Amino acid sequence: MVSDVTIARAAHHAGFTGKRLQISIAVALAESGGDTNNASPNTDGSIDRGEWQFNNKQHREVSNSCAYSLTCSARATYRLSRHGRNWQPWTTYNNGDYRAFMARAKRAMAKI
Repeated sequence: MVSDVTIARAAHHAGFTGKRLQISIAVALAESGGDTNNASPNTDGSIDRGEWQFNNKQHREVSNSCAYSLTCSARATYRLSRHGRNWQPWTTYNNGDYRAFMARAKRAMAKI
């Protein structure tokens, strides 16, 4: 587990700013609960990996070592989200679960 502030720093260093930074933190918290080692198996046999839960079949370009590295996965998230403009690949964004973490993400942002 890493702290919310650690997630915020990694996302900020990857390039996220403002509202996009807040969303990136909230999505990470909703996806993995702050666990960089999180591995969630799916019914199709694929595995969602790391902080931002990269699926090993849909995002083969994100290696296991990257998915489980906070710094690398933050950069991959920045790239795959088109610099925070497209969150459609993340289930917790699509279903709105990330919203429950927006205030927590804002508090973390204030500490970086």
